[in-house]
Amino acid sequence: EHVVFFDPHAHFLPGATPQNPGLKVKFAGEGFLQQFPDQFSPYLHFGCDMKSPFGATLFRFPLRSPEIASRSELRSNAYDPAQVHGLLSALHNRAGELLLFLKNVRSIKVFARA
Repeated sequence: EHVVFFDPHAHFLPGATPQNPGLKVKFAGEGFLQQFPDQFSPYLHFGCDMKSPFGATLFRFPLRSPEIASRSELRSNAYDPAQVHGLLSALHNRAGELLLFLKNVRSIKVFARA
């Protein structure tokens, strides 16, 4: 029933600061889908209706443009779709090993928008 946004540089998330670079929002029944469809509509594809609690954890990783990556204080690498596909393939190849050490993770699924 919560969504968490992280903005390590405090540049994109309203109210984010370097000391508090994230925001935890209770989304269930709050109308955020209608207010911010560009941010919340992707979760609908996974069965999260943004109205009631969701029984899993979803991660949404944005791709960074080379311009934004070059200004990053964390990592200056930009990843194009082919590189991301390679990273996801590596994750797929090692998922069995990774799951051995993750006590509360039962499955990993990756979805990509074409």
